[in-house]
Amino acid sequence: MSFAEVAKRAGVSIATVSRVLNNSPGVRPETIKHVRNALDAVSYDPGAVRRGPRPGKRDGKRALSIAVLVLGQTQEEWFRRPVFSAVVAGINRAANERGLQVLIDHVLDPADLNPSIRKGLVGGALTFLPATSDPSLLDAVRSHLPVVRIMGEEMANDEVDLVGPDNLAIGRTAFRYLAGKGCKRIAYVTTRPDHEAFLLRAMGLRIAASQAKVLSLAAYVCGPSDFGSLTGMQLFAGTDLESIAEAIANSDLRPDGLFVSQDAEMIGLYPMLVQRGIRPGTDVQIISCNNEQSGLAMLSPRPATIDLGTEQIGRWAVTRLVNRVARPSEPPVRMLIAPKLVIPPNGTTLSSTSVV
Repeated sequence: MSFAEVAKRAGVSIATVSRVLNNSPGVRPETIKHVRNALDAVSYDPGAVRRGPRPGKRDGKRALSIAVLVLGQTQEEWFRRPVFSAVVAGINRAANERGLQVLIDHVLDPADLNPSIRKGLVGGALTFLPATSDPSLLDAVRSHLPVVRIMGEEMANDEVDLVGPDNLAIGRTAFRYLAGKGCKRIAYVTTRPDHEAFLLRAMGLRIAASQAKVLSLAAYVCGPSDFGSLTGMQLFAGTDLESIAEAIANSDLRPDGLFVSQDAEMIGLYPMLVQRGIRPGTDVQIISCNNEQSGLAMLSPRPATIDLGTEQIGRWAVTRLVNRVARPSEPPVRMLIAPKLVIPPNGTTLSSTSVV
């Protein structure tokens, strides 16, 4: 049963159905009663929204719309990063299968929301909220419609649904790969020790190492940080990737295995190691994260990487949002998607054994 059919039975517009489900102000009590009766009569289930054509008009009626919103940055800045554009591709495919329209926009000012949101023409929003963004932007969107966060902070206190990668499992996957390569001196590299996702990846690495009775791990990070005390790793603080490469090359106990927190850092660090006589794949085994194959293809031999499950994140985010629109009073849900190990050179993928 679709929103359009509920609206037809209640004698109202699809936008009105959305506003009732979102508990939006300005809807007359008798209208709310008609919509609720229609929902009860058809036993409305958002998971049963039938497949249809690509977004547009169906039988002369407007299809339900959802928004994909970047909060605090422009969409051009955010989706320039391959990992986020891959999530949006998964969202679009899942929305098309459900016959949902997708509005993609950004919010830089709480007072300047897209007119379609203010007019109640959007049923719900999937939001990307960078760690540095103003939380009031999320509150502004939530005041108008149901929200599901994507790729957000796993330990955030806000009462919002979240769908994202399992960063602890990513760290465990990296350790298993390096340990399987025979590495004994494993180190973690990140230029963002202040970012929760990269801290959790390090902690996942640490947990897996402890379970394997490997107690000596090193971390090479940029800038002053309490990263070492948080993770229990021996800390080497540099100023940039160049200084990290230098510290690795000059270490008395040079790492034979590196987990680099993201592919963009890997692509920068790799030639710096080569310049210092460290041969990736021979002197040191390396794995990174995000599966940005266009950049990794420039490296030879190509290092291993970890896929976040971007397609699944996008699809589950749409599913969760549709359910949230229909059941706004449900407790918030956090869904963490298991990563996949991508092994060079043929790109064979192996599913992580983590529990989602």
